[in-house]
Amino acid sequence: MLIGSIVWIFSIAFGIAAYCWLLKKYRPSFYTANFKGTLIPCSAGVSVVFACYIAYSALQVGEPERISRLFAPALTVVLGFGLLGLADDLYGDRSVGGLRGHLMQLIRHRQLTTGALKAIGGALAALLAGILVYRTNLSNALIGAAIIALSANAVNLTDTRPGRSLAAFFVISLAAVIVGYHQISPSIILTFAPPLITAFFLYLFDRSALLMIGDVGANALGALTGLLWIIIAPEFAQVVFLIFLIWFHWWTESHSLSKVIEQTRWLKRIDRKIGVRG
Repeated sequence: MLIGSIVWIFSIAFGIAAYCWLLKKYRPSFYTANFKGTLIPCSAGVSVVFACYIAYSALQVGEPERISRLFAPALTVVLGFGLLGLADDLYGDRSVGGLRGHLMQLIRHRQLTTGALKAIGGALAALLAGILVYRTNLSNALIGAAIIALSANAVNLTDTRPGRSLAAFFVISLAAVIVGYHQISPSIILTFAPPLITAFFLYLFDRSALLMIGDVGANALGALTGLLWIIIAPEFAQVVFLIFLIWFHWWTESHSLSKVIEQTRWLKRIDRKIGVRG
């Protein structure tokens, strides 16, 4: 654990430094206007992807097999969803909205948008991660893949105002810990705690509208919390969570999350505490 903690400290420092370098080198691509029209750094979640890539790659070499086998699916979802999210941040077409919209654009017009690419590529990355976790249990692997992919997109769907997506990430992760606390081990902590801590520090800036984590951050962290669910939660809890995710995606296709929050007093009160709105 001590060596793992040291590896994570250096990896997180590298991730932050790499993101700062990108801000300086490719300023037009990594700055965008926030909801108030202020130009701020975006795609800050790439720092998490860098950090996880370095840490998981290094720890797979230095840790026993029983621990290191957790790093392979974690690296798969962070890289897969993170890089696809970054492509959407940099080259995404905002004229098409929603998962269904991107898929319809592909089916009807044979146009592969970055949103459709993210959905297809994310599904494949989630499936690979599910197989790495469950090995020969195909049904559990498929359920796990669905949870990972839908968790990634669910966190991304909440990324409409400062702090919302990271708050959703924390809530989903906390729910996983509550239902699967009996499965938490040092290897689980070494795999998931550092990204959670890094996300918290990003949240301090994101909630104040000083930066955006972008699709790269929302998708990578969302996929990571989905992976946490399938590793520690009981099977029944996983099925219940999967049903909730399916319902949430169906609901957001015909409802505006921001509008519902503004029209519901208690949700609006909570939302004002999550991040700046004025």
